[in-house]
Amino acid sequence: MSLLLKDYEAAAAANRRAIHYLLRTPDVTYVEGHAYLTVPLSVRGYEARALLAAGKVDEAIARAKECLAVMPGNSDLVIGLVPELDRLGHTKEADGLFRLVWDAYARVIRDNPDSAWARYSAAWLAAGCRRELDKAVELATKAAELEPGLRSYKEAVAELYFRRGEREKAVTLMAELAAADRRSFHYKRQLERYRTADAASPLPEVDDD
Repeated sequence: MSLLLKDYEAAAAANRRAIHYLLRTPDVTYVEGHAYLTVPLSVRGYEARALLAAGKVDEAIARAKECLAVMPGNSDLVIGLVPELDRLGHTKEADGLFRLVWDAYARVIRDNPDSAWARYSAAWLAAGCRRELDKAVELATKAAELEPGLRSYKEAVAELYFRRGEREKAVTLMAELAAADRRSFHYKRQLERYRTADAASPLPEVDDD
């Protein structure tokens, strides 16, 4: 709920409480091991977004770079910051943050040429930050070819079509995804967004299917 309301201070506080509860409660652990890294980093990420919302641009960027030093592929963090930096006129800073993560994925793709996940991740980053869209379409299309059963990779292609102003292609592909999973409210919302919204509209903050 805090994310939907864009109350990033509350989101950070909620994650801190969850961490404290886990640390002080016997036999309570995270199910996924990676959460011991990602949950504490999410606190720092929400702090960065709260700082930016408060107009503290330099502090927000510094906090974001702390996160990226530990997890260079944290695209969710950068997708949350870059469009807002653009809106505030800090394009140079937005470019710098985007490039840190884009280049990290480029290295992963270079070292793992058959990784569909790395291509998808870079493509989704580009879609969220509205940068490198042509290259990102190539990456997402290849990811979908490598893993045709993963609908999220096809969704990335649709999102990039939408970002490039190819609304009809985006609608067609998203309609196929919605038809294949009729229970997905997320796909229905995306389909409506592709039909009516501006190409610069933000990515959905939370998928609550």
